Amino acid sequence: MNEDRLIYLKNMIALRYEKLGVLKLEKNEKFEYKGDSDYLLVNLLLSELLLRKNNQSWGTYSSEYLTEWIQNSLKEVIFIDNFELLMNPAISINLFELLRELSKNKIIIIIWRYKIEEEILIYGKVGHVEYQKINFKDKLIIQ
Repeated sequence: MNEDRLIYLKNMIALRYEKLGVLKLEKNEKFEYKGDSDYLLVNLLLSELLLRKNNQSWGTYSSEYLTEWIQNSLKEVIFIDNFELLMNPAISINLFELLRELSKNKIIIIIWRYKIEEEILIYGKVGHVEYQKINFKDKLIIQ
């Protein structure tokens, strides 16, 4: 991991209205950043909490949880990693719209461990229930 890439990404995103970017990493690549940031491993924390909730409220609860976590962070930059749970159709939230909205107040960098074609983020495989193409036009992607 090249820390210069992260500093560049952070500085470029900070100039935008929606301060949302993507850092492309390989599936098992370790992430380390020592700057003024928070690092949220979504699956680990959220899955334990959702087990105690009615599955019909998972979407609302997940959205509220992520919003509160980001808004309450005292750090300038927030890295979002291991978020696959939020891509599940049963959760029924638009993760990227939520992050776009939250990025108006914080720098949010998504750790993307999947395919990218031009400015399109591709999650899952064609035909799979979780398959999505996310248009990230006009957002910063560092590969």
